[in-house]
Amino acid sequence: MTGPGGPHSFAPVTFPSPGEEAYGTSSYTGDVAALPNCSYEVRLTAELKLTDGESQHDGIWDRVLFCK
Repeated sequence: MTGPGGPHSFAPVTFPSPGEEAYGTSSYTGDVAALPNCSYEVRLTAELKLTDGESQHDGIWDRVLFCK
């Protein structure tokens, strides 16, 4: 997450048994109340372990913008 005082971090997504429908959650590791009033950007990325035998599938990404 980028913004004043950053970069800020999140706990990594972990899951006990990766598989066909693996998923997980993550939480901000800092104190949200301590963040200054400003705008922030959270970038989310995932690497896909898929292949067609010729090439690796592109990863996916998204971003969330918000103001505090």
